[in-house]
Amino acid sequence: MQNNKVHLIYGYDSLCGWCYGLIPALRALEETYPDIIIEVVPGGLFTGDRVHSYHSLVDHITRAFPRVTETTGQAPSDGFWDLITRSNAPLANSTIPNMAVLLMNEIAPERTLEYVHRLMEVHFIDAMDLNVAETYETLSKKYGFPMLDTSIILNASDNDELIAKFYMRSTALGINSY
Repeated sequence: MQNNKVHLIYGYDSLCGWCYGLIPALRALEETYPDIIIEVVPGGLFTGDRVHSYHSLVDHITRAFPRVTETTGQAPSDGFWDLITRSNAPLANSTIPNMAVLLMNEIAPERTLEYVHRLMEVHFIDAMDLNVAETYETLSKKYGFPMLDTSIILNASDNDELIAKFYMRSTALGINSY
């Protein structure tokens, strides 16, 4: 049987400001076209030697976000700015939250996009660190998502089979920026 539903591939990264800015548009798309299939394909914006303390990325983020906000209406909170400007700011490491997204996709694929949105909101609005178990536990409790194994999330590496598969898929699709 042929599936006539529209299938949209969403090349995404958990730490991407533009992806955060896209949340209202994707929600509107889903509301307007409830039968659309939006497949989340995480990519690796901050992986390998690109993993840095957020503190070292403040200049880049400060220059980039005004355009994101102007274009999308989405601005990060003051708490987010406080989080990333601390001298002991968390690492910008895409693999950890991307693993959470992929685990959610395995457990509750119908909620993956919602999970992606809420994950970015707890980061960019609630200023939660994506490198700690509490963030994922809070996210699940607050929004009724299935609990994920935080040890798998926090110990994720670019070489994990699931992560590597999706990073290769992202590359094969030609997604090289977010």
